[in-house]
Amino acid sequence: MKGSIVIAGCHYDSRKFVQEQFDIDYTTIGKWVKTGLLPAPLRLGNRLYFDRTAVETRILATARYAE
Repeated sequence: MKGSIVIAGCHYDSRKFVQEQFDIDYTTIGKWVKTGLLPAPLRLGNRLYFDRTAVETRILATARYAE
């Protein structure tokens, strides 16, 4: 899967992949990280990667809370 890496059995998605997957703006991702909605990303060089499971869990939990 393009935009993803696996480290120690854990899947990480690039910021761009998360942006496209959940149809959210680039700046929204930064704001959500600052407020704690999204987990802090893993930085490899100048790229940011997010733990796929943590992102999905937090976004789905927030969507259920908003209902």
